[in-house]
Amino acid sequence: MSDTVSEDMLTDLQHHFTHHHRTPREDAAVVIPAREPLGIQHGPPLNLQLPDIDNLPHRLAANGSSTDSEGTGAYAAITGTGRVILGYFTCPTSNVQLAALQAVRFGLRELDADRVEVFVANLTVADSLRDIAGGKPARHADTLADRNAIRDITRTAHRIDIQVRHINGKPATDLLPAHPLLQAASRLSQVACRLAVAGIPFDATTRQWLHNTATLTGHRRHNLLHHCDQYITHRTGRPNDH
Repeated sequence: MSDTVSEDMLTDLQHHFTHHHRTPREDAAVVIPAREPLGIQHGPPLNLQLPDIDNLPHRLAANGSSTDSEGTGAYAAITGTGRVILGYFTCPTSNVQLAALQAVRFGLRELDADRVEVFVANLTVADSLRDIAGGKPARHADTLADRNAIRDITRTAHRIDIQVRHINGKPATDLLPAHPLLQAASRLSQVACRLAVAGIPFDATTRQWLHNTATLTGHRRHNLLHHCDQYITHRTGRPNDH
């Protein structure tokens, strides 16, 4: 068979897709291949050192936070020995799944082990990580929408045994995750997102404030955000609008 496509063949194909009756498959939802989000801009990540939380170096808690209106996301990954990678980004398609994916992506780079337990609160991210760890395509790649992050995590899964631990989150409640490692990651990702939206520089003063905030013991989300708003007011001299 010839590999050449004639103009008549192209015309027939055009006629078919223009006039042929639509099928249920064509009416179904279209899965968009995973891609690097358009215009994603990462701020410089921070490295912090907290006191040992559970003293298990192979553990990693990863959490992300995002805003809908400002297109800002933040992530925090913490190992059992208290090593923290914290960062933020802006992206038109930002969501909490994308933010949590960044936490896993950059947090795995901090580990020097042949196995890791990854604790996450987001079920979509947990399911996708289990797929990747099992050598399968991530089932929620269209939602995660970051081909580069998925590629990086997949490469890590080739050399590290990744076990995924999903800790049931309660986004509709005021409570932070009960797991201490994941609670600290959640605390940091949420305040980092709020600080980024407010334009607070991640300088030495903020680094110390983040360190102190990560070690707070309260479980209430509204108390955490009030604490953050007070810091924003202190740094800017004006009340925070959030």
